[in-house]
This record gives sequence, C-alpha cells and structure tokens, in this order.
Amino acid sequence: MDKDGFNRPCIQPGITLPEDVSRQIAWSCPGLNVKPVQEDGVNRGVWGRLISLTTGYASDDSLRFNGATGGALSALQKYLLENGRVDAIVSVSSDPENPLLCAVSSFSDPTEVERRTGSRYAPSSPLQDIMAEIKKYNSFAFVGKPCDVSALRRAATLIPELKNKVRYYLSFFCAGVPSQNATSKMLEKMGLDDKNVVSLKYRGNGWPGFASAMDRQGKEVRMSYNDSWGKILGHRVLGRCKICPDGIGEHADITCADAWHCDEKGFPDFREAAGVNAIAVRTSAGAELFRDAVRDGYITIQDSDLSGSVLEKMQPYQAYRKKVLITRTLACFVTRGTFIRFKVWPALVNAIKINPLRHVREFMGTTYRVLKGRL
Repeated sequence: MDKDGFNRPCIQPGITLPEDVSRQIAWSCPGLNVKPVQEDGVNRGVWGRLISLTTGYASDDSLRFNGATGGALSALQKYLLENGRVDAIVSVSSDPENPLLCAVSSFSDPTEVERRTGSRYAPSSPLQDIMAEIKKYNSFAFVGKPCDVSALRRAATLIPELKNKVRYYLSFFCAGVPSQNATSKMLEKMGLDDKNVVSLKYRGNGWPGFASAMDRQGKEVRMSYNDSWGKILGHRVLGRCKICPDGIGEHADITCADAWHCDEKGFPDFREAAGVNAIAVRTSAGAELFRDAVRDGYITIQDSDLSGSVLEKMQPYQAYRKKVLITRTLACFVTRGTFIRFKVWPALVNAIKINPLRHVREFMGTTYRVLKGRL
C-alpha cells in the first residue's frame, strides 16, 4: 500500500522477471488489457453482451437484509456451496485482525456466506495469492471486482490449473476503488479514531444501508450511504478507475448491481427500502447457474426482462462512463502515451449517444488531471 492509500504492484529490488512471466502479465493485467476472451449473449449497448437482464433479490430474508444490495450475489454463493457445484468460494471480506482492511480467503462452509455479506469500499487484491488458495480445492467460484475477474479469466487461458478449477466468475458493478485513507477520513467524520475501531461495515443491514462502526469502548456510530460514499469514499478513488473500460463486470458469468428505485424525475432514490439487485447474466454457464438458483428458491425474480433504458436510470454513472470511455482514454494517450487495450468499436458506438460538447469537456478535464498527476 502506498502513501496515497492504494495497493500498487511492485517488483522486488534485484529481481528480473523472466520473459514468459512478463508476457503473462501483459496479457492478463487489466491495467493494460481489458478484452474479453469469451463472448456469449447479445450486445446491449452500454451494458455489454447479455443473455438476460433482470431484477431480483435473495429469497432468504436475512441475506437480503444483510447484503449490500438485494443479497443476490450472496445467494448465488450459498447455492453453489450447498448444492456441491463448487468446493469453495474465493472472495474478499473484512480482515479479522484489522476491520479497516480487506482480507482475501477461500471458504467452503455455506454458513460463512452471511458473515461475509456487504460491500468493501477499500483497496483489495484478491488475486495476490490466488494460486495458493486454489491449491486447497478442486473447484471454486471467484467473486471480485470487474478488473479482478478480467485478469483471472485472461490468466486462465495461460494457466491450466486456473482454467480447470475456476468454475464460475461472479462480479458486481464497481465505481472505483476508494483509498484506504478515505476510510480513515470517513471514520474521523463519524467521530472515531481509526486505530480504535473494532468493527466496520460500509453497507448492509438495509438498502442502501449505513456505514456503521464500533470502537473498543463500545461506541457505535453510523453514516448514510449518501454521506459515506457520496461525499467521502466516492471522491477518493484510484485514478486508473476513472478511465476504466469495464465497471459493469463484462467478463463475469453473472454481475449484480443496485437496482435503485427512481424518483418522479427519474433520479435514483437512496431512501431506505428492501434491497433489489439488477442481475446481468452474461454467459451460458451463468445462465444455467441463475436458472437453477431461481428454480431452487435461492433467488426471487422481480422483473424478468429489465430494459437497458430503465437500468440506465438506476445506474446513470455507469452508463455515462461507458459513453465517455473513448474520450478519456484518448486524452491519456495524447498526454502520456498510454492506452488500455479494449474493444474500440462498441466504445465508439456508445460515444455517439451523448452531446459532442460533453466529449470536449471530458477530454479537457482528463488532460488536466493527467498533467496534475491525478491519473
């Protein structure tokens, strides 16, 4: 972790990477390459290729309440373990030794799913020890950020052990990784010393739920989602995330998101309610898993055919960043010569869906951030 509160990869001093390892990194690293290696479904514009797009939630009321959204992602994990579809899940949860940090681990006990519910708005590197984790089991499902899923799926084309053992890739809509320093800032605003905190949950226990924390003296405090993410965490995300080609999990089998209720003006409404997920099924493996989980009562479908336009109202930020992707990455290329490899044609098609003046502003804004060292 660097001084800005982000996990950054580094090569140990005195070590030279073998050429084949460097090639594997260049092929897999989502900082360089975010191109799909598997494509199913039908192209749905800014939402990528889809087999189905629905809304729903965990049928288990406890999972639905404790989850960050509607608990659908947790319900899928529980279904996989209870029905023997995988031996284990690899995912991120709170570090038992430091609740402010993220920890990566594998687990095979279905009762562990509920303990691990909720979002983690802090740096995580779930692939850091992935080879050690998968050696413990014969099959597993991986749950991670869209960039993590992209890296793992591409790496699996090079590493037979990954290809044979990773049965499912599950993800969620991601707006960027907040700095660890942002968590400290949030706790400060909540009136707590981050060194004295014994429990921290960024979301959950309702929808959208509150950021909640407790210190060693038993003092419990909470902050609304609009204040925690909207005013603190969301303003301190990794620069690379601002030009991300995939915040919507296009490489996953199934991706879940907040199906925000919209007010009379069409804007997302963050008032507390029963959680509902938007569920994007992207591959044939994901379609089979989702069908069986619904059939066996793990997930309840609310809207069986969610339109892309309605999802855009629920997730306006994700739709917008897809439309300005080509402009932001072009600005980075012009100012510092770097360009992330992704599917350019869909990005161009998405770009014509907004006013050209938006692209001018985005180009100038991104150029400014690069020159100021913020990207």
